[in-house]
Amino acid sequence: MKRFSLLAAVVCLAFNAQVIAQNNVLLKINHVLAGESFAFNTASETPDGRSFDLDRMEYYISEVSVTHDGGSVTTFDSLWILVDAAGSTNAFLGSENIDSVESIAFSIGVDSDHNHLDPSTWPSSHPLYHQSPSMHWGWTAGYRFVAMAGMGAASLNQVFEVHALGDGNYFETSVDLSAGPSNGNVTIELFADYAQALAGVNTDNGLISHGATGSSITVLQNFRDHVFTSELQVIGDTNDSVPEIPAGITALPSGDLFSVYPNPAVNGTIQFASKSASLSGTFDVYNVAGALIAKRQLGADQRLSLNGFLPGIYVVQFTDNRDGLRQVQKVVVQ
Repeated sequence: MKRFSLLAAVVCLAFNAQVIAQNNVLLKINHVLAGESFAFNTASETPDGRSFDLDRMEYYISEVSVTHDGGSVTTFDSLWILVDAAGSTNAFLGSENIDSVESIAFSIGVDSDHNHLDPSTWPSSHPLYHQSPSMHWGWTAGYRFVAMAGMGAASLNQVFEVHALGDGNYFETSVDLSAGPSNGNVTIELFADYAQALAGVNTDNGLISHGATGSSITVLQNFRDHVFTSELQVIGDTNDSVPEIPAGITALPSGDLFSVYPNPAVNGTIQFASKSASLSGTFDVYNVAGALIAKRQLGADQRLSLNGFLPGIYVVQFTDNRDGLRQVQKVVVQ
């Protein structure tokens, strides 16, 4: 009997190990500025209402870990990502037995074990090698964790520059989200709103903050607490006009069944990220008055097309065909 129980346990473990296939795990970061698509030298506002624009936005990400498949945690060692908002960020994390992602955690900057090494020791293609403009402050101080610069004040005529660094300011952030496999890839998609990095920072008077104190700490704390989200956060006047959920619709918490991105929709199309690969159902689209104006079936490509819809705010309700569960999502069409 004991031998049988042991054999059964081994078979069970082997079966469970095979359930989750190995997938390429990718990190995609969408660059955002105050809820809008990111662009350099574009006037924007901080959450405090201060005007600014950016002509540099770079930072390091390291010590990435992913929580997945019921609480398992996979850490991606020896990985450093240099994010530059001048281009797209699509980083390969590794190939792992990961199927359903529940959250991602990472730190902004370079870990202390590598922060004070000579950049010349790395291959020229490595993120920690010498960069132009430089991301390395010196062997003693280490790397710039965040380097952002631009113009501030109402007339955008005051230079501001933040080079934030320091082992004591190496903060971890985490984001809850839902991501699953598609064609052998699991893409973890984040939105990074760099206006949020300047919350509480005065850009009006020619701010220069280089080092590990003052506004540099504030920027790194904002990266930890406010910059990264799993869905695009629409702010400002658009948010003020978001309607209530139409009467008669039962709303589940956002992300309970699926997440929608980008939001606002781009080219009339939003992507669908489900927590269950077998999820199927119907989208009902309502206008701000609560009138049903369209129905859409969940397609195999996990996209919902809103082509032909006038710019504005809509409420999308998804109903699961199997058990009738519903989730409501507010969507902006620009």
